[in-house]
Amino acid sequence: MLEDLSVISQGPHHKRPKGQRRSNFARMLNRAQYQKLAKILDYKLQVEGLPLPKLINPAWTSRTCNVCGHADKANRPDQANFACQQCGHEKHADTNAARNIACKHLWQTGLKGQIKKGQKLEENQKFGAWIASRPVDPATQVSTGVGP
Repeated sequence: MLEDLSVISQGPHHKRPKGQRRSNFARMLNRAQYQKLAKILDYKLQVEGLPLPKLINPAWTSRTCNVCGHADKANRPDQANFACQQCGHEKHADTNAARNIACKHLWQTGLKGQIKKGQKLEENQKFGAWIASRPVDPATQVSTGVGP
């Protein structure tokens, strides 16, 4: 699973501060590096006979607890740390987000047959509720990835 970072190349969210010159070079460099990484990854996976990566929307993955599903800006006290305000789970922020990205793929796969495109999700179908309903390994305090 990979974060869907295609918005990197789109640019409207890369607004420059008032009074500064526009730098297309920085945007081009950022886009080129992402595309290079994607092409290399696709190539290496094909050589090994593995499936291509699935793109996952990364929204709120770094602010959602992988144990209880609680999503809050306060869960990220700083760039490197994650501390859930509801259950007290603490982990490196990147590790927590990576687990959420993997779980988000499982969640999306499970929802495919249940909802139609454009249909609003019920509270029990949302990602946070899905995470909270999953069994947690007591030794690691992490969702096991097994269905509810």
